[in-house]
Amino acid sequence: MAEFNNVTLIGNLTKAPERVQYAGNTTIANLRLAANRTYKDGQGQKQNDVVFVDVKAFGKVADTILRYCQKGRQILVQGRLSMAEWTDKTSGSKRSKLYITAENFQFLGSKEQNGNDNGQSVTVIATAVPEKEMSVDDVSMDGIEF
Repeated sequence: MAEFNNVTLIGNLTKAPERVQYAGNTTIANLRLAANRTYKDGQGQKQNDVVFVDVKAFGKVADTILRYCQKGRQILVQGRLSMAEWTDKTSGSKRSKLYITAENFQFLGSKEQNGNDNGQSVTVIATAVPEKEMSVDDVSMDGIEF
């Protein structure tokens, strides 16, 4: 049976990315995207849907996102679906949450969003090139609240 886990989203950052530093100098950037969808309903009226998606980036991709991205920035993220599982501290029940593990991304949007004041648009593509395959399973999730 074939397996395929690939996600591509375009969205705007809902807040500035957060840096998480772990032992071994692995940088993780936590960010949240608002992905919009516009369509016409059965009566021909324009409708808007917004989906909020959590994204985690590791290593060089995380470093680039943390350096250049701020709230409102439009980016394209490519990656895979991942799941975090934990036990709720207050109720003791098991919890889980889907998120995207970013493998690469691209800055989108206007020059104002890019923070570029020389009148030229900027497109940067950052791709994760891990020294070894790394996933969230390699990093302790203790102390991270979802």
